[in-house]
Amino acid sequence: MSEHCNILPRFSMKFFGRCNISRTFGFYNTLIKYGGDTTMTWPFENDTSAITKKLAKRNLKADKSRNILIIITIALATCLIMTTTLYFFASQRKSLNDAAGRYQAIINEVDNDTITKLVNDDRVQVGVSHLLGLVSYGDYKLTVRSMDETLMKLAKYPDLEGELPKSTNEIAITKAFLDRAGLSKSIGDTISLNLGDGEKDYTLCGILPVENSNYSVFVSQSYIENKISEPASSAYIRLNESDGWSKAAIQAELSTLCRELEIQPEQMQFSTYYFSLIEQRSSQYITVIAFISLIIALACTLVIYSLFYVSIARKTKEYGKLRTIGATGKQMKRIVFREGFHLSRIGIPIGILAGAIAGYVLVPQGWNTLMVFVIAAVTALFVYLCVMIAVIKPAKIAAHVTPIEAVRYMAGNNDVMSNSTKVLHRSLSAKNLAFLNFARNRKKTALTILSLGVCGILLMASSAYFNSIDPLAMARRSFPYGEIRLELGDYGPQAHNSEQYSELQKSNLLTEDFRESILDIDGVEEIKEYQAPF
Repeated sequence: MSEHCNILPRFSMKFFGRCNISRTFGFYNTLIKYGGDTTMTWPFENDTSAITKKLAKRNLKADKSRNILIIITIALATCLIMTTTLYFFASQRKSLNDAAGRYQAIINEVDNDTITKLVNDDRVQVGVSHLLGLVSYGDYKLTVRSMDETLMKLAKYPDLEGELPKSTNEIAITKAFLDRAGLSKSIGDTISLNLGDGEKDYTLCGILPVENSNYSVFVSQSYIENKISEPASSAYIRLNESDGWSKAAIQAELSTLCRELEIQPEQMQFSTYYFSLIEQRSSQYITVIAFISLIIALACTLVIYSLFYVSIARKTKEYGKLRTIGATGKQMKRIVFREGFHLSRIGIPIGILAGAIAGYVLVPQGWNTLMVFVIAAVTALFVYLCVMIAVIKPAKIAAHVTPIEAVRYMAGNNDVMSNSTKVLHRSLSAKNLAFLNFARNRKKTALTILSLGVCGILLMASSAYFNSIDPLAMARRSFPYGEIRLELGDYGPQAHNSEQYSELQKSNLLTEDFRESILDIDGVEEIKEYQAPF
């Protein structure tokens, strides 16, 4: 320091035994001695970042209960936002993965010439199948059909154990049928079945590993041709290089193809399952995610703000002492913001990790590492900004604490002391003490009640949403009148798009005798008749 400054009076105060803050008359010079070193950044200004970091860390150590609550709040908010975002985007990714390579339409009742034209068309992939019908096996039905290798891929079936049948005495069976029938069979074994022409022995050449109620027997095309002289097949088609196309574009192109091949429009059915998978709901997802994230962020910000506000209100005397020994308002803000940064650095990674695990458990098929890292980065930044926003007001309060607060500040609001003596002479019951404590700091009380209210609303809203999911009501959408439905369906000669459909309608299969036979079955209470267009 210059010589003329040494003759001016100087007042030094020792702080925490490790730093000296000096104030010199004539100009303001703050010297922070930390570890014996003083680092100057600008003339007459010191770099006090080291001491503010130290103060923030010591303040965190002195208020562990508050810190634990804030870390839990940050971690939960991060986990919820991360899980919600991952769930929606992973679900859409799973749907797109499932749709990739799947057939987009079915052309029914097509002859061999049309099949040949479709197969030779470079614009589409074609899988061919013929449904022979249904046969009884015990108390359930077996679907007998043929299928080629292309259809195996277009239908996204799992890898076949063995191979598809090629000769008339070979068959392939789904694993679900073998499990249901209690048959322990392997590739090459002989199995006896009645496929509509009496019980015969067949060689098991393939097993399709599906575990649902898909009870199917696959026969060779030669077997079909022996049964039917001119079999009408079903063609499962998919446009080449159509990934990313819209629903309208795909349907328009397929309709054009059918017109060129002189296929009647009623013969083609678009795959509703495929188009439900590719339906782009990104905008809807983003809206839902933004809404949920804002609610979670609001609750998180409110809770963190309340905890910091209560903490600073309780430590006003300590902050006043810091101002007394020369700490500036800017330094006080840095201390509070540094506390928020340290707590975020702990809570956010915990929430990110927990959210990633939860997202993987919910939708493992939609997992993508790059997507997870992007969502994690955006979530971490969003939550960090929420924490910093929550800390702004408490930091301003700490910055505006004056040195005199160290002398006059009491634990509560001084307005209580100015109330009438009538209030002071109340009986010291638990109820009155509770009300007096609330009245000490009405803002703190309001924030606490508001935080509890928001958390309670979120809990009740989440509980109401999940309890509103009724599996029975969802099942009733497909079966509104009962548990079993008999109808002219979508397969075989009874299909609504077949030539025999009109004749079957005229014959009225649901006769009175048939009704009575159904009502005689034990457990049947009522029969509901209805007609509906397809």
